[in-house]
Amino acid sequence: MSERAADLAVELRLKRGTFSLEVAFRCGPGVLVVVGPNGAGKSTLLRSILGAGSAHHARVAAGDVVLDDSAQSLHLPTEARRLAYLPQAYGLFPHLTVEGNLRFALDCAAPTLSVAERQRRALQTAAQFGIETLLRRFPGSLSGGERQRVALARALTVEPRALLLDEPLSALDPVARVETRAYLGVALPKLDIPVLLSTHDPADVLALASRVLVLESGRVTADGTPEMLRNPAATPFVAAFFGSASPAQSR
Repeated sequence: MSERAADLAVELRLKRGTFSLEVAFRCGPGVLVVVGPNGAGKSTLLRSILGAGSAHHARVAAGDVVLDDSAQSLHLPTEARRLAYLPQAYGLFPHLTVEGNLRFALDCAAPTLSVAERQRRALQTAAQFGIETLLRRFPGSLSGGERQRVALARALTVEPRALLLDEPLSALDPVARVETRAYLGVALPKLDIPVLLSTHDPADVLALASRVLVLESGRVTADGTPEMLRNPAATPFVAAFFGSASPAQSR
């Protein structure tokens, strides 16, 4: 496989009924957290980067690899982009074991690798994410936090150019959410690829973000570190958003 991308550059304009999205930004390795009110376009943004949207203007590049360029009528299909996507419901195959889920991702993304190499990479990824003891279990027997960790491992086993996470903690109960957030706070910065994570929870921002992109009505209204956006608040939405964080979350 080619080397991972150093940065992700995004320019998108799309319109669906009364909703329009118009964004432009660049991000390097690190965790860029996207926040905004319901309906602001967070999920639409991630899906469009993934290649599942229908923008009338798009230019998306991962390093030197152009994924979208509407001016040149270039549009790589989702499966050719080598972008890892983790949806809210994790998307694990219930009929496959944890190892089977990891192997399936490799079979699809790297069919030219030998069976032995795919096996080695699956086991290596399992060890990296601490899920070796889960390999023979099925997703239905796992806790929410375990499923989230398996889904993240599956997404990263193919060595993606970037990782997109759509509300990754929203399906977890409060205890699992705290535990998994702490895990992600350690794991994500080590990936050395661009990570885009959408959330509605200020605790996620304070724990995970190296940079925050505020999306309101399909437009970027603020962009900076959590500290820059909070003091003073960049927009009324930002003031209300961070105002809901508890003192413990703010530390």
